[in-house]
Amino acid sequence: MTPAQPDRALPPSVSPWWRQSGLWRVFLALAIFMATLYLSYRDIGQANAISSLRMGHHTHTLFKTYEEVERLMRTLRRYTLQDPVRGATLDDVQLHYELLVSRLGVFHEGEANLGLLEFDDVRTAVEGLAVTLDAIEPMLAELKPDPYDLGYPTIQALLRPYRVQFFELGKQFLMSAEVRNEQIIRHYNSRTDWHLAAPAASGLLLLLLFFAQLRQSMRLAESLAAESRKLSHMAAHDPLTGLPNRALMKDRLIQAIHHMHRAGGRFGVLFIDLDRFKAVNDSLGHGAGDELLKIVAERLSACVREGDTVARISGDEFVLIIEDIGDDDGILSDVANRVAAQLRIPFLLAGQELLVTGSIGISRYPDDGQEAELLLMNADAAMYSSKANGRDSVCAYQVEMNSRCVSRLELSRDLQHALERDQLELHYQPCVALQTGEIFGVEALLRWRHPVRGLLAPDDFIALAEESGLMTPIGDWVIRQACSQAAAWHQQGMPQLKMAVNLSAVQLQQPGLAGRVAEALEASGHPAALLELELTETQLMHDIDTAIAATQALRELGVCIAIDDFGTGCCSLSCLQRLPVSTLKLDRSFVQDAPNNPGAAAIARSVIGLGKSLELAVLAEGIETPEQLAFLRAHQCDAGQGYLFSRPLPAAHIPDLIQTHKAA
Repeated sequence: MTPAQPDRALPPSVSPWWRQSGLWRVFLALAIFMATLYLSYRDIGQANAISSLRMGHHTHTLFKTYEEVERLMRTLRRYTLQDPVRGATLDDVQLHYELLVSRLGVFHEGEANLGLLEFDDVRTAVEGLAVTLDAIEPMLAELKPDPYDLGYPTIQALLRPYRVQFFELGKQFLMSAEVRNEQIIRHYNSRTDWHLAAPAASGLLLLLLFFAQLRQSMRLAESLAAESRKLSHMAAHDPLTGLPNRALMKDRLIQAIHHMHRAGGRFGVLFIDLDRFKAVNDSLGHGAGDELLKIVAERLSACVREGDTVARISGDEFVLIIEDIGDDDGILSDVANRVAAQLRIPFLLAGQELLVTGSIGISRYPDDGQEAELLLMNADAAMYSSKANGRDSVCAYQVEMNSRCVSRLELSRDLQHALERDQLELHYQPCVALQTGEIFGVEALLRWRHPVRGLLAPDDFIALAEESGLMTPIGDWVIRQACSQAAAWHQQGMPQLKMAVNLSAVQLQQPGLAGRVAEALEASGHPAALLELELTETQLMHDIDTAIAATQALRELGVCIAIDDFGTGCCSLSCLQRLPVSTLKLDRSFVQDAPNNPGAAAIARSVIGLGKSLELAVLAEGIETPEQLAFLRAHQCDAGQGYLFSRPLPAAHIPDLIQTHKAA
């Protein structure tokens, strides 16, 4: 089985946003469409100006006027002669008179009708008919329904010339329209107006753009799917070695338990801890330690079968899950001996040969446990028994190896009294502005000075504190002590420093956190804006709604919120937007690999760029070499901390450190 290789970082796109989005195609299509639409509209206007539409309108108006004159004359005749079948009343006569007057009013309305009056014959006829209608209006009122009434022939005689005149004018305009139509047809048949095909051309162009945009969307979907797979791989694998991490290892361990339970089989768990690995880090630096871990991962993967699991679960601890061993425990012994033999081969690092061995513990399912945690705990106990036997050995779990559990219980018991016996203390590591080199703050790091075991780091007892319910009082003490110490430094004449304090998941879930922080700030006099509370991505995502409510309450006090170990968890961008975060702390694993590992460098650049985009400060953790510092400065990282500047120090040493740093 070969170890999974870390994913290579994809090169960042250099195309401008408008080209990536495809908007330039839409703008081009709209420009072409508007241009062709303008040209088409212009030609339609020209054609309308000279076409028979207007001529036809003129003809219609003239013939309608003729018809109104004719209707008035017929109505007069029916009224005067008193036709028994189609008789008419004086009201009918008056109605048709008013319709004719209204028809004459049309000649003075609209551009087309006003243009009709530009013809002399039409204007003369209209004006004459208007005068005639004014003349016959009083005559209509006196007209009797008698064929011998002298008013009837007089009115008929006055209207008859205009009936004939309007009929003849209509005929003339009708003939002119037909001639004009032929001229227009000959005019347009002699031209080639490609732009009149604007709708079809634009439609075709938009169809092509649709397919181009569809292709781009498909490529984007493929890119997002690949990025999702990459992020899923990163969430389940160790970024340094590419091996499964603790979460994926536990998932596979649970799957193996279920499978073997159904099949009635057995499998084994090997817990491996490198001997004297800390000496490598202390003597050659963490860079050499990381290279050693990569080589160890390759050697372990070469010792197992396809289908077995090799995982890195912490700094120098590895777990192997050996599937389906049947009833032969010799398979586990053979694998463990191969692993031990591989680790005994000298490692060539930094031009030096190093001898780094491993202590190996073995547990078996179902003999030594039927639950994942129990199998791991028993393999861990066997590994510590191997270390107790002089290291570089293999030890299978035995029931009597529970002394480590007893030791854990003793440590938990001692922790119950650590706070009241004043055994807890804080060490402080400076935070430096990378562009100016100024120390602007410190991070408070908890230590337990055990009366027997000496100075213990948080990894040795924080889990016990959370399990035993002591995390809330210990966490509150840390906040009070850190704020009081910052205020004390300021009273000594030091500049006010930002104080960073780690919060645990238990503290975040406890109600009243904001109130207790406010009390600590008020009691110490330390400004809320200079207190920064740090939470890891895992803590935030455990219960995102509670985390948002708690952090917003803290932010309302003026306290700053930072996400610690950013890049190692699964905090989504949508959650990041909802959280009132002011600082992202780039995890040390990316900082250490950034100068030489393109993948780590890409992640570091992405986190820094993300912080800039969201207007968040970015602080890099674990800076240990000038090369790492140069990389971070080159990419405009805001701040950093690490052994390159200083180890965590007791409070009494911080004033001298700042004074020395200023002098340098």
